[in-house]
Amino acid sequence: MTDHTFETLIPVYLDACLAEGKTAKTIAAYRESLQMYLRLAHDEGLPLNVREVTVPDVYRYLAVIRRRGVGDATQHRRHREVKHLFSWLKKLELVAENSWQKVPLIRLEQQIIEPFSPADIERLLAAMPVTDAIGARNRAFTLFLLDTGVRASEAVGLTL
Repeated sequence: MTDHTFETLIPVYLDACLAEGKTAKTIAAYRESLQMYLRLAHDEGLPLNVREVTVPDVYRYLAVIRRRGVGDATQHRRHREVKHLFSWLKKLELVAENSWQKVPLIRLEQQIIEPFSPADIERLLAAMPVTDAIGARNRAFTLFLLDTGVRASEAVGLTL
């Protein structure tokens, strides 16, 4: 590959993500973050050639998005998703180094989700009548969710 611009490499990278089995949501998130870098590169004079991106450019990009009002989690995500592109570029030897890897991700406050109390579970189950098949199904599914801790997206994708 001789063209090392973001415009050329972003679609190739997203195709690689698809081929590697990344989910549609992940690919959409990567696309959004990479397009944001591209827009800001044009607006702020950041490098458009991936081989020209330096550590100061990464900090400048992160400062620009911070000044535009993004929160810690969004900054973390934008940084992480562009860093993934550069890891892929480094693996393919399209860049000599991953400048994004050298810049630490912003620390995110760890969120601890409190589990339901036994009383919460009793109230939840009491609100589901089991006098018909739908009520019994809902109760069984709720117990399954509580017992396994499965993600909602995983639960929705279950088949018999």
